Amino acid sequence: MSKLIYENPLGVQENIKDFVFEHVAEISFSNNAMRLSGRRAKDMPAVLWCPVSFPADIRIEWEFRPLTEPGEATFIFAIKDESAFYISYFRRKNEKDRAFHMCRLIKDKGQFIVAEGPDPIPDASESLPWYRMCIIKQGSRVTFLENETVILDFWDDGISCGDILTGGSIGFKQSSELTAEYRNLRVTWI
Repeated sequence: MSKLIYENPLGVQENIKDFVFEHVAEISFSNNAMRLSGRRAKDMPAVLWCPVSFPADIRIEWEFRPLTEPGEATFIFAIKDESAFYISYFRRKNEKDRAFHMCRLIKDKGQFIVAEGPDPIPDASESLPWYRMCIIKQGSRVTFLENETVILDFWDDGISCGDILTGGSIGFKQSSELTAEYRNLRVTWI
């Protein structure tokens, strides 16, 4: 039986008062959403860490809307002792990324690209609808979905890319060039 263990609308400043920030970012709120722009960070990614540590088997959900490019949006999860998963789900930093949209699941500080799949989100625009992101991490399996469509599905053997990652912290990471909005972060223990 699953249980909702964390919920944050990310709609007002008060919602992120306990988050830990790395690098300078412009953060504003309107229409019940958090707008993040790292333009003041000068080539340093903006990272927002949720102040909660989570168990191993979870479903992480949030809504995302890219407003301006170039840039890259990444979600970090299961981080503990400097090991983590990184799902790079909106990649438009360079010409190659903008020409062929792909998502990547990376394990342990970018050392291992363990899965790739198509990125169905169109180019950034103020008129885009919201996209529902979902990561399901259960045992040695990681599945990433956008709008209920499976984009990546990875089974970790615990050998070729290091130990199987369990619970830990989560966070939003965004390149300095990107402006995007986020809302409705939910974590369910499964």
